[in-house]
Amino acid sequence: MGEEEIKKQIRSYYGENGRGKYVKWVLILLFVLAAGFFAYTFLAGSVSKDVCGDGICGSAENCWDCPKDCPCSSGEYCSEEAKLCIK
Repeated sequence: MGEEEIKKQIRSYYGENGRGKYVKWVLILLFVLAAGFFAYTFLAGSVSKDVCGDGICGSAENCWDCPKDCPCSSGEYCSEEAKLCIK
C-alpha cells in the first residue's frame, strides 16, 4: 500500500480537510439540542394551568375569584381586598 493510497483512505474517512467526522457529530449535536429546546419551549406551555371549576384550588386561584375551588371554612368569609378567607 503506497503513501498516496493511504492519504486517499484518510481523506475518504475524515474528509478533504480532515474534519469531516467532527462536522458530522457537531451537526448531530446541534440537531439534538435544537430538538430539546423546541420540546422544552413549546411543549412545556401545554402543562395544565389552574382552571376555575375543576375542584382543585390552584396556586393562581383564591376564594374571591374562584369560590368553587377555594371555599372558605365554616365561620370564615372571603375578603374582597385580600382575596383570603378571614375569621
